[in-house]
Amino acid sequence: MIIIAGCTGDLSKKKLFPAINKLFRRELYNCTNTNYTNKELDLTDATLSSSTSAHNLSKYSPITHANPKDSKCNKNYLEATESKILYKKILQGDLLINNNIKIPRIIGYARSILNSTQFIQRIDPNISYLKETISNIEYYSGEYKDMVSNIYGMINEEYNMDSTVSNEPIYFYLAVPPEIYPSILKSVKILKNNGNNGIFKLPILLIEKPIGTSLNSFLQLKQDILSDLDRSLCVDHYLFKNVMVMYKDLYTTSVLQDIIVPEHISEVKAYFNEVIGVSGRESYYNTSGACRDVLQNHLLLIISTVLAGTNSRLSILQDITALTEGGTVFGVYKEYYKVISRSISVCDSVRESYSETSLEKISKIKNIPNKEIKNNGNIKNTDVKETFIRTVTKIGGNWNIPLKMTAGKKMPSHFVGVILIMKKSGILKFAKQKTDVKDYENLKLLEKIIKKLENPSKLDQDTQDISLSDDICVETDESVNESEESTENFDKTKNTKKTTISGKIKIKITPKEEISVELKYKNKLAKKVNIPIPKTEDKIDAYEHLFHQLIFKEDYSNFSALSEIEEQWRIVDPILDSENIRRVYY
Repeated sequence: MIIIAGCTGDLSKKKLFPAINKLFRRELYNCTNTNYTNKELDLTDATLSSSTSAHNLSKYSPITHANPKDSKCNKNYLEATESKILYKKILQGDLLINNNIKIPRIIGYARSILNSTQFIQRIDPNISYLKETISNIEYYSGEYKDMVSNIYGMINEEYNMDSTVSNEPIYFYLAVPPEIYPSILKSVKILKNNGNNGIFKLPILLIEKPIGTSLNSFLQLKQDILSDLDRSLCVDHYLFKNVMVMYKDLYTTSVLQDIIVPEHISEVKAYFNEVIGVSGRESYYNTSGACRDVLQNHLLLIISTVLAGTNSRLSILQDITALTEGGTVFGVYKEYYKVISRSISVCDSVRESYSETSLEKISKIKNIPNKEIKNNGNIKNTDVKETFIRTVTKIGGNWNIPLKMTAGKKMPSHFVGVILIMKKSGILKFAKQKTDVKDYENLKLLEKIIKKLENPSKLDQDTQDISLSDDICVETDESVNESEESTENFDKTKNTKKTTISGKIKIKITPKEEISVELKYKNKLAKKVNIPIPKTEDKIDAYEHLFHQLIFKEDYSNFSALSEIEEQWRIVDPILDSENIRRVYY
């Protein structure tokens, strides 16, 4: 059973429910043993589904076309009612059940007073839902503090009527604001202490990050979670991106395990650059900012996953030095600044009356004038949270290397990933390794690289490992528009000595996942190895991976631990909401 708290919110409508449905559509596709394409899998007019939008049932769905003689796939098509929501039960074999695949009971829970049909109408109308998915969705309303007791009261009452007991896990997915977490955690504690779960399993909480807004607020929440630690799973959906799910296996079966080690890496660069802005989310973003929203929430775990390989992410996070004001630059993009500066004049009562309206629309409705940006782009108004952050720190321990992180909205190109700069030892090791016929190598340039690196006197003159001083700062004349393209010329960057030989490892997560290792000699490509990533062509969504692990495997390995989240907050806490960090306008 899966209970989604906050089921009327954007996360549930746009991510969670579609992911559950897509997961079982994919399973249905596997049941048929057909070879129709993924494009056909995504068709919204297939006869397999009861769409929440106006239906246009095709005469030839992929399954009926592939198996025209199969009695289970005969011409008994689903029909929508006049509401275009409810399906008509018909005499047709259930392919999923016949293949021992069961869709769990799915309960949406929120404060809004709706019935199940009205709730289903709120789900994205552009998505076709399987009949079996729609039939398993229910809706209940109430206060979140009463949610756990209400659900367990309901299932215990149902048991008293038909004595049916399920041994399956009961998951509560908390897709609600963090300030609601304490009341739900308290109700779980009461349920456990009083034994009110009856004969049913205790709930497992899936807690959507961020957990807390600072180190102190996290530590307060942690006390409530620790009382039932084995029943709580922390969700960072970037750890469920396909390349992150596959990373450990890729690490152990490729060249990565030989070169992503302390003795072969000289520097780490991590990016979370997005071309989109925060239009419509200004109110939320101005309570968060780029540091909390992506650097603390996602980027640090991505970095630790990449460096850890098959080892513990926690040890990597513990080795990262906390960020400093002098090593950080904040930025705010123009349109966002204007919206926030105008909306500062909006009183709380007006904000509440327009609770589902963006700050930009509120400002226009109230005809609030723009505030101009002054001081040559240096923003003095710290009430405006950053949409960009660049910071430099250090990974200590065995690594002892610099870590440079950049995250921002409205960037010139989209790039989320990690780039590792290789030391001379790593370059030499990679240069000597055999390559597959699909990989690229220039034998003449490789010969020059190996010869140069095996000559110590010449090597010391031409290639020097990057070191980090104790007082490193971000250069204030750097553009905030650094992107993936600028990292292509990382051997030419300011403040580093130009080298004849360079090597890097790129782990790209979005927009297109990719892992590659390359060497250059005098800026000419000498060798490049692309590491194939399984299931890339399947385009499996992060939340689909998440629910697949929960429903079919009961595998919790990709969830983040409280100890990891505490270290993430420790790293960023010194700079949160600081008035002393230089702010630039872009």
